[in-house]
Amino acid sequence: MTSYLKPAFSLAEVILAIAIFALIATAIVTLALGSMQASQKVYEQNQAVNLARQGIELVNYLAAANWPVYSGQKTSLSWQGNAWSLAGEGTTEQLGSFVRTIEFFDVCRDPDTLELLSCPQAPVDSRLRKVVVHIKWTGFNGRQLGYDLSSYLHQQ
Repeated sequence: MTSYLKPAFSLAEVILAIAIFALIATAIVTLALGSMQASQKVYEQNQAVNLARQGIELVNYLAAANWPVYSGQKTSLSWQGNAWSLAGEGTTEQLGSFVRTIEFFDVCRDPDTLELLSCPQAPVDSRLRKVVVHIKWTGFNGRQLGYDLSSYLHQQ
């Protein structure tokens, strides 16, 4: 008598194969999602750095054209007609999902050595200002993130 039964996988072998496939698929999906999140985070950080650098460059441009740059403490940049200007005390600039604020500080120096000192200890240098550009945004995961870039403005 001829047997028509063909060799086949047992139920245990099929379940084991499905479990191994599920583990491998889960690992691949987890790696892909992690890579996408890391890529988004790097993109956001690069955007923040570029906006901060742009802010420093624009403030340097405004300082060269019009010293003293700003007498207040916190401001933002504003595009008025065909030129950049400082928007005024307490303003912020919304740039897509990013918020840019610019902060100015007096700089104090020792008159003899020109070493930078804290302001109560030395006189204010009227030809020098410190500028800090603050960039804030909400990251892809809902966390509040920020980046600060500082520079010194010198009267030309």
